[in-house]
Amino acid sequence: RLCCQATKALFTHLDPRFKLPHHKTVTNTLIPRYAARVRDHLISELKDLRSLGLTITFDLWTQHCIPFLIITGHWITLGCMMRSGALGVVPVPESHRDNAGSDNIPRLTAEVLLSLGLSTEQIS
Repeated sequence: RLCCQATKALFTHLDPRFKLPHHKTVTNTLIPRYAARVRDHLISELKDLRSLGLTITFDLWTQHCIPFLIITGHWITLGCMMRSGALGVVPVPESHRDNAGSDNIPRLTAEVLLSLGLSTEQIS
């Protein structure tokens, strides 16, 4: 609550006419809209990778007893610019502390790549 009050005070000080959006508007509209734009941009940039390839890294962590896998892609654009981006964050069906959870990583990776229009053959 203190953070919300401080944020409101800051924006009121900067511009008293500005009204912060309701938290439900942020959660249900603004974040999904921004995430879709970022995803569309990522897909557009990754279309140029057909011949250059993609390197991926993984990170596993647990949040509120739910294990998650983040897949990060690293690539060089046709203009020779180094890029990186989060390709996907997915819950891992079993705990990543045992082999059962780790066995899901190839399948989850393939699903994330497919959702972006890529294949596992493009990974270097």
